[in-house]
Amino acid sequence: LSLASAPEEKLSVSALVGTIPLARFVSSFVLQASTTAVRQEASAVVRGLWHHATESERAALLNAVRAQLPSMPLFGCNCRELLQLLGTLLTLPPAEGPLDVAAAASVLAALVDALREQNRLMASHPSTNVYRSLSGLLELDGHYLETAPIHACNQPEVPTQQHKLDALKAENKFTESCHIVKLNCSYTIYSGTLRISEIRRAVMVSQINIYCNNKPVTDVGELKNRWDTWKRVKTVSVQPAQADLRFDFTIPVVATNLLIEYAAFHDAGVQPEKLQCPRCSRTVSDKHGICKHCGDNAYQCRQCRNINYEKLDAFLCNECGYCKHARFDFSLVVKPSYVVEPIANETERDKLVALIDAELQNANKRYVQLASLRRPFERLLASMSDTTAAAPALPPRASASASGALAPERQGSVHAAPAVSDQLLASLPGAAALKMNRRVSLLSLLYKESQAAHEALFKSTQTLQAARAELLRYLQCTAAGPEPSLVAASTQAVAPAAGAAAATGAPVVADSRSGGSGSSGGPGGDVGVDGVEVVPTALASNRRYDCAS
Repeated sequence: LSLASAPEEKLSVSALVGTIPLARFVSSFVLQASTTAVRQEASAVVRGLWHHATESERAALLNAVRAQLPSMPLFGCNCRELLQLLGTLLTLPPAEGPLDVAAAASVLAALVDALREQNRLMASHPSTNVYRSLSGLLELDGHYLETAPIHACNQPEVPTQQHKLDALKAENKFTESCHIVKLNCSYTIYSGTLRISEIRRAVMVSQINIYCNNKPVTDVGELKNRWDTWKRVKTVSVQPAQADLRFDFTIPVVATNLLIEYAAFHDAGVQPEKLQCPRCSRTVSDKHGICKHCGDNAYQCRQCRNINYEKLDAFLCNECGYCKHARFDFSLVVKPSYVVEPIANETERDKLVALIDAELQNANKRYVQLASLRRPFERLLASMSDTTAAAPALPPRASASASGALAPERQGSVHAAPAVSDQLLASLPGAAALKMNRRVSLLSLLYKESQAAHEALFKSTQTLQAARAELLRYLQCTAAGPEPSLVAASTQAVAPAAGAAAATGAPVVADSRSGGSGSSGGPGGDVGVDGVEVVPTALASNRRYDCAS
């Protein structure tokens, strides 16, 4: 009631413009945001500020937007929202405060200068001729011969896609009621669907818990029965005999591993299911599950013949995950993610360092692969241009001999042998009826190979960036010594006590949190009264930052 009756507090535009660093806001959210939605929202914020601002405030907004024009080429297609914002400001009606003639002319001149500079760089780029020749032969969708790992034009925003869980998994483990999945990479999960089929009414699940974590593990079996490493992100309720259901995550979760727990079951008052022999399908009444007709064990899994002696009536087979009561098919709406799980101890730090080493090796391998693919492209394109120029003057036999002469050069430049390239050409759909030029087909295969190598290099770079940032954060948090301001305050507090102790002859004990290493004395420390080490303030202030660097 008090909140409803309280007057609404309005924040003036001048306070916002004077408080918020506008240039940093535009750079961080309108240009550098990783998703289109965030960039559009940030552009809408600037547009709203412009609508309510005065002339002087609009000048500050325009300067903040204009300051980003020289850096727009670094962001590639991510600068689309900034260009749309500039276009909106240039075409505003008179009632909404359009730009004056001088400001509009300066913005257009800056855009023209940026375009002229980029055109000059594109004309002098080493790969310009290669891309120009390839565009006349292939359908190009990116510049994949570039070895720069942060080439913004080759990093479009990946849309979310729906995949079955089986298509995303790298490894599976099971318990009597849990399904543990190690994904093939880290994903951001937005929503999911569950389809339940082949339902048997004797045992029907009523509640499914979904857990996740983002810890990279060699074997997903390490996560069995370690509930402290999991975080529950969703609880799904299932009605009796329900066949389809959908679940959404209010905040998308980032996961490398998933755990699906079938936590509770419906108690419908149905008589317990009779035990049947998996071989002869006869009812088994023996308490040990031995069929009197064929001698087989009725407690064994119908799919892998495993027997869980610890829990004979388990809902899932702990070996293959087979469930005799229903079939569960999960589908998830995901997109790749490069977020690294926060580390909290030295063991996790060592694993993160090992991950960085592995990604560095993979990035170097892809870099060398991309560099080696440029030469085959240039040779094939040069040979095709020479053959095209000399085609009217060459008879068919000469043309065949020229193709034969090209074979050793092709064999030395492209890694695949002629027999392998023939197999690749024969595997193309409709290759026999298409009669495609052999060199065009090889160019297409090389282009796809360079695309795969470039995408792998991009993924390694993103993972390295996230891993290094997390490692730096951990080193800064665990480095020796407190903040310099705290050290200075504690030194000032200890000084009077030291003077009083000197006057009375009482021993002085230094605070161990100030960076001292005990009474033994460390490098750079002085031994005070009664052998207690006194650490200089400058050393204690800089120690955490030296360790972090």
